[in-house]
Amino acid sequence: MPAYGSFDVKITVDDAALPEYDLNINVNERIVSCWIPSETGKPFTVRWKNLSPVTDTVGLVYLDGKCTGSKSSEKGRRDKVERSYIRISQDMVRPYTFSTLTLTDDDAHLDNPVNDLGEIRLVLSRCVILPPYPITGSQSDAERHNWRDIDRSGPVVHERSKKGLVHQAGFGDQYSRPAHSISVLDRYEDLVTFVFKYRPLDVLQAHGIVPKPPSPKRKAKSTGQKRKARDLESEVLEISDDPSDKEDDQRLKALEAGAEIQQIKTRRKKQIKTEPKPVVFDGVIDLT
Repeated sequence: MPAYGSFDVKITVDDAALPEYDLNINVNERIVSCWIPSETGKPFTVRWKNLSPVTDTVGLVYLDGKCTGSKSSEKGRRDKVERSYIRISQDMVRPYTFSTLTLTDDDAHLDNPVNDLGEIRLVLSRCVILPPYPITGSQSDAERHNWRDIDRSGPVVHERSKKGLVHQAGFGDQYSRPAHSISVLDRYEDLVTFVFKYRPLDVLQAHGIVPKPPSPKRKAKSTGQKRKARDLESEVLEISDDPSDKEDDQRLKALEAGAEIQQIKTRRKKQIKTEPKPVVFDGVIDLT
């Protein structure tokens, strides 16, 4: 997982951290960036931990350039901190979810901004956590925190300016998560920004960010299967008292007898061929 200073951060799907690729750390600007694979319809969580919590800290989560919520952590606590939803009312939230980006060939959308699309950004800052105040459910609470339902269709991007974009960081179906109080904090110093640039896995592979898996080796086709000698030697012949076995024995003896006769004939032929022929010199036969 990407780390900077005392912070570890990761994006999780199904409670498992997504793999990160092409990690880059800009020390001067205190920005840590990497690529992660996204999958349509998958809810995700931004999760972090401060391993040296000497002050109160807060993390602000931005999806495609828009702030969607925050979470604070008190000084001295090393607990895991996470954010996985946007609040739309006192009682209801919508989960962060990868969804399909809306594309168009209408030139009216050619100049729509795309700079922050395809990014999950976490800004970690020092802060002072103040006592929380209770929520009354009044309209002033909703206005104060800008609680409202959102347009889930997301931005519309022109085909020529999508820059490999296929997904957006959208929001899933709403569910109940009542809020009983709101933390108040005074944020005063940015420490580090983590940027997770997301694309489908095949897009990351096509751009060389993620290595492609090796192609499976093709097995040579064969018309028949040869059996090795050692396999034949390891076979065990079963012998039974079945009548058909006796008939087989008789046939085998007949074959063996015929084979012996054939071997005798072959030897005799060889002997005849190898006997020296008499040589005649002027009517005298030399038998030596």
